[in-house]
Amino acid sequence: LLARWMGVEAFGVYSYAWAWVAGLSTLASLGFPGTSVRFLATYRVQANDARVRGLLRFSRVLTLGSSLVIAAGAMALATVFARHSPYLHALQAAFLGIPPMAFLGLEAAYARGFHWMALSMVAEQIVRPVALMILGWILMHFVAGATAPDYALMCVAAYSIAVLGQHIVVHKRIHATIGAGAATARARFA
Repeated sequence: LLARWMGVEAFGVYSYAWAWVAGLSTLASLGFPGTSVRFLATYRVQANDARVRGLLRFSRVLTLGSSLVIAAGAMALATVFARHSPYLHALQAAFLGIPPMAFLGLEAAYARGFHWMALSMVAEQIVRPVALMILGWILMHFVAGATAPDYALMCVAAYSIAVLGQHIVVHKRIHATIGAGAATARARFA
């Protein structure tokens, strides 16, 4: 639908920008989605809820920090190196999607770590595509001459909607499962 709505040239620019976002958001997650699944399952078997809470806080804070730094750095680099490129504005708009995309993967990993497989997939496989279709339709019908940067911002909005909904649901389920309490984290950077 996006390719049809945007046209060939705008879709190419959009796709190029979004490919960068996909790669950079993977880096921004610092590997926490993969390790979270393993450690959450381990801590749950050990009934170590304090470690679960510590891992959740630690990984969220580091993912937020790294994704913001990477997004800001990517925008700055694009401004310097793609200054005269037709991709510049689409890249700058799309780079705003790095934090939501990184968090979407992290929250999905939390759901997998608690064995909530359906919940781990709903935001990425259902909510985000539906939000993309709805927002794309709105953009196409109400914004005359929408450009690749407009569609990139629309995609950022769709990811933000998906991750916000996923975070609320996963956070409530985790809180209902382990409750509130102390949080301990053991980070080794050696």
